Amino acid sequence: MMIGKNTESRHILPLIKSGTVGAEIGVWMGESTELFVKQKLKKLYIVDPWSVEPYEGQESWDYYIDRYSKIVGSKNPEDFQKYYDNVYQKVYDKYKIYPNCEIRRELSSTFYESLTEKLDWIYIDGDHSYEGAYYDFEMALSVVKPGGIIIGDDYGNKKDVVRAVDDWAKKYNKELHRYGKNQVVAYV
Repeated sequence: MMIGKNTESRHILPLIKSGTVGAEIGVWMGESTELFVKQKLKKLYIVDPWSVEPYEGQESWDYYIDRYSKIVGSKNPEDFQKYYDNVYQKVYDKYKIYPNCEIRRELSSTFYESLTEKLDWIYIDGDHSYEGAYYDFEMALSVVKPGGIIIGDDYGNKKDVVRAVDDWAKKYNKELHRYGKNQVVAYV
């Protein structure tokens, strides 16, 4: 869940070529998705759990409930799930008309495990915890083709994301390229 809009993903659009296969991890309301579908892609995986499940049991649970209760209008997790269900339905209704889009309502871990083809690129804007961001970047290496790109959002404005991406880049000796205020790119 997020407050505000992702206006920064427009900066990486020139990197996403037509005819490619890509995935967006963390879709929320589909604002970046709207830009990606205009790129004439061969295939776009749209991946988000639209669920409270990833937050349950985390140390940040109380913060999450307090912060987003203003949007949901409640602190009840069941109301959060109803809110997520409504967001998912809107995204589904908007993008189901695109034959090249595959909407996957699941955790990124499930997506990575079930993916049967290699991607040309991946856009990561999912779990913003250190562990979640590091995991998504780590797994991206196993699903993106050599010569492909791994793109991350919120690099520069979320400290856990910055730390995770920096640690990942150091481990794999990857050079990071910045686009806009908070987009980061690594080449595979």
